[in-house]
Amino acid sequence: LVDTQSQLKEAEKTIRERHQTIKEREDDIRGLQGEIARAKQEIVAKEEEIARLTDLTTAQQDVIKTQLEKLENASRGGRRDPAVAQQLCASAELVERQTETI
Repeated sequence: LVDTQSQLKEAEKTIRERHQTIKEREDDIRGLQGEIARAKQEIVAKEEEIARLTDLTTAQQDVIKTQLEKLENASRGGRRDPAVAQQLCASAELVERQTETI
């Protein structure tokens, strides 16, 4: 009987320890789930930033294309518009910096 009581107490102790281990692992899992959720949010934010920069770069390329057309039209007519050339250079530099950022 004493041996059975001793085994019962040992079994109860083992059950408490395992229950505690399970609680700790559940806490670990919740912590990891939180980290995963934060990482997913960061990924979405980065994807949105990439899309924004891509849209910005595309818009800048459209502006440069338009300015190039103006410059070509001006040069065909035998005249050069320094303002258009300056805008073209400024836009090209801006696009270059944005491209480096992307």
